[in-house]
Amino acid sequence: MSRNARFLRCLVAAGLLAAAAGCSKSSEGGARPPVAERDKLPPLPDGVTELKFAEFYRMPVGPRGLEYTERLESLRGKKVRIAGYMVRQVEPAARTLLLAAKPMSVHEDDYGFCDDLPPQILHVLTPDSEPSAVPFTPGILLLTGRLDLGPRQEPDGRVSHVRLFLDPPARKSGQRG
Repeated sequence: MSRNARFLRCLVAAGLLAAAAGCSKSSEGGARPPVAERDKLPPLPDGVTELKFAEFYRMPVGPRGLEYTERLESLRGKKVRIAGYMVRQVEPAARTLLLAAKPMSVHEDDYGFCDDLPPQILHVLTPDSEPSAVPFTPGILLLTGRLDLGPRQEPDGRVSHVRLFLDPPARKSGQRG
């Protein structure tokens, strides 16, 4: 085999490995806390149901494409709590953040919407009473809000399918509203 042919085979193999691995970079160097640390969550508030990213879509994907699980459908419009990682974005939309099951980052300038975010992405919308800029927060976030489902065009151009409308922050006693 010629030198050029070997180089080409190595290049193709490297490309396939890179594609299989995905090109999103971990926003925290890929390190995830140990399972025991992730499982130490505060108790659920009354009227709130725990939701996990694995409960979004039926697996395996069938001929109709991605379909919501019965569990996700049953939680539509209800208060849920979910733990995940904020996706680091170069150009985040106002009052919106993306939440994923693992640390990720996207580079809209370089790839537009040709990123490799998984379908189990949660669009999280903050209350209008909060500042419009949502600063990146590393580490696991535990969020509670009202679940909304169905395709919807978002201000950043993405189409969301699963959304969480965050609860406004609890007022401290003695605070006027």
